[in-house]
Amino acid sequence: MMAAPSTCKVAIKHVDEAIELLNDPRGKNLRMMGIVSNPDDLLRVVEQVKDIDLVNIGNYGRIASKRNGVARRTVDRNLYVYDDEVETLRKVIKANAKCIYQTTPDETPESLTKLLGL
Repeated sequence: MMAAPSTCKVAIKHVDEAIELLNDPRGKNLRMMGIVSNPDDLLRVVEQVKDIDLVNIGNYGRIASKRNGVARRTVDRNLYVYDDEVETLRKVIKANAKCIYQTTPDETPESLTKLLGL
């Protein structure tokens, strides 16, 4: 189970359940954060959940085994992607107003579009 401040509630859900929770009108006035493990799941979320304010792709792909002997390419020191994931992220960018790359709150956010050269 994840640790969270006493002022926060944590719900660990599969992607479809998370989409349902994020679309629940009772959460309209709440600030919610979702975490997914890959660009395909992220695309599903941004396509099915309205009014997502921000998508942050920080620290993705660093710990990953090779796929068919091919490693992910390094985009930044904490962002690694396969070519097909770049295409998925392009779709995420088109579906969402603001997509950034920021690994810690102290760092200046960078445009994901600019970082990926899209």
